[in-house]
Amino acid sequence: MIETMKQLALWILANECESSSGDANAWYTGMRESNADQLLKWLVEAPDNAERFYTLSASESDESVAVLKTHELTPQHSARLPFCQPTGSQSAALGPIVKRTFASKKSGPSKKIQDTTLQAFSTIGSSDETWAEYFHDAHECFSRPTLYNAITDKTYETKHGAFNKSIEVIDEKRTVLLCYETADGMLPGDVPAYQNYLMHVLAETKYTTGRASEVSGQSCSLCGEVGTVLPNGIKGAGINFANVDREGAFPSMDIDECWKHYSLCGACADLLYIFAFHFSDQFLASIAGEKCLVLPSLVGDPNEVQKFINKFKAWIANVNQGQVKSRENELLNLLAESNSVTQLILLWADFGQRIDNVRGVVSDVLPSRLRELEVHNRELSKSKSPAFPEHPVDAARFDLSLGFLDALLKRPGGRKAKRENESKRLFDLKRSLVAAIYRKEKINATRFNEEWMKTARWYFMQLIEDRNWGYLHREGVNKKGEPYLTFAGWIRHLAMLFNYLRKTGVLPMHGEIYQPQSERLKPYFTNETAIDTNAKAYAFMLGVLYGKVMQVQGARGVNVGANALTWLKRLTLRGSDLPDLYIKVREKLLAYETERNADVREIISELGELGARTKSLADLDETDACYFLLLGQSLAGKVLPTKKAETKSEATVA
Repeated sequence: MIETMKQLALWILANECESSSGDANAWYTGMRESNADQLLKWLVEAPDNAERFYTLSASESDESVAVLKTHELTPQHSARLPFCQPTGSQSAALGPIVKRTFASKKSGPSKKIQDTTLQAFSTIGSSDETWAEYFHDAHECFSRPTLYNAITDKTYETKHGAFNKSIEVIDEKRTVLLCYETADGMLPGDVPAYQNYLMHVLAETKYTTGRASEVSGQSCSLCGEVGTVLPNGIKGAGINFANVDREGAFPSMDIDECWKHYSLCGACADLLYIFAFHFSDQFLASIAGEKCLVLPSLVGDPNEVQKFINKFKAWIANVNQGQVKSRENELLNLLAESNSVTQLILLWADFGQRIDNVRGVVSDVLPSRLRELEVHNRELSKSKSPAFPEHPVDAARFDLSLGFLDALLKRPGGRKAKRENESKRLFDLKRSLVAAIYRKEKINATRFNEEWMKTARWYFMQLIEDRNWGYLHREGVNKKGEPYLTFAGWIRHLAMLFNYLRKTGVLPMHGEIYQPQSERLKPYFTNETAIDTNAKAYAFMLGVLYGKVMQVQGARGVNVGANALTWLKRLTLRGSDLPDLYIKVREKLLAYETERNADVREIISELGELGARTKSLADLDETDACYFLLLGQSLAGKVLPTKKAETKSEATVA
């Protein structure tokens, strides 16, 4: 995975720098040795989106005065303003280019950090390094006792120096850059001595710590080159897989041994830094509803790889212009179709200032499998079954990003369900489902059943709370024609998901489908619903009749939540409980005179004959019993549509 990040950075960097060399590694080595200034802009932060930046320069006419000016910030300033974030919140600035932050009471950096910064400049300016003179001049300018604000034409005498006063008088309600400008108008990035300083100090600052310093004469864990290695290389590059200066993270719990954990040379660490801070966001996608880094392994002819990089950059440009509707699906399609991509690695983590808190990894995802899934997606999106939703929600559509897993396993209830929906247990299941689907492996059916049953119970409890009994057998569509998930709609979507998992080879295929005699029932007994045993068929038909009872009770104004809905025992029924449920359903159908309906009698007759032929329902576990029962009740309105006359008659039954 780390190797893949490094190689991606190398290929994209070579493309960005318009390298004509067929050997990207040789080109990169040569640039570090001879043209390090070209690499520098990738190792520092680019200027933000402010419209201006500010400079302090020494007055040529008065040795006590520093001059504050403002300048328009243009794209051309990117290389001229190489800002480097200091390692700690209270650390000195790394160079004479700082971020002036805005606060309503007092802007930053604080007086303490200002003093620390000036002291650091003074120390460097007194050294024998090639950049000492530059830092000496910057320190002298920043410390001058008088500030002339050329923007407002005001002069200030200050005991804390021009640097301090500049931070105070800059009239910007946002973060802006303030830097030193030489007498001949050179900004920090224009000064060769400062460029050399940054190349020297950045590695030491980012890739080592006070407790984990560089070690000479050792092999880089990534490229194998022998030389100086940096123990904090991965974390310093913005990829926090482990804290190397923490006891217990390395052999013998000895800080001096931490370099053995996973140390990198400067060249590899820089490539990882470039990937993390410049390119990683281009490979971010939402997989199964969770933000994920999708890493393609690129091999093959360098020209072909560069063609892919060009195509990828063009796609990114379209994304940035809002021309791609489904970013995740388009990204995965692009990677799946490239001959240069051998496999994909998926990494779930927190993506902010660095790649942090890694939660899951799936490797060895083959592009050929993604192409196969895309064919399945097109076919299954067209599949028709009366058991499937008539109004499928957009979030549950079949696509390569597998967002439907998140949509259908998500517990309803808003803030109440937030903790459940963000639980590690649910995430781990979604990650395992992604791995199984992408690699065509059998899923852990027990864990999957456990989680979707939890979701079903949340829908069940939400239904009782909302008392909207129509949601038991009706899909949801708002006034704008936009579908949303009701209890019935969710169950029908679940049936569609089970069919998807079977078709894509991650759930076992069904057995021989039960064939009912009733013409009314036959459309629902197909390969899509997988009702392949007498017991499952019994649960489904009973569910239809049970749904009819709840329809009638709803029409009569009965509190379904305190009546028929309690028979489900909060979705803990097993096959052995179905005969008792059958008795209760028949009693209500008789009481409401619903059995006068010929269609209802047809289902009752079919169910009675099936019950007589079924040896045992006890083999039907809680998952199957509840699923097929719920599927039947969700379709009751379609299998047994209620006529207006019947509704009126049923509603007036005493």
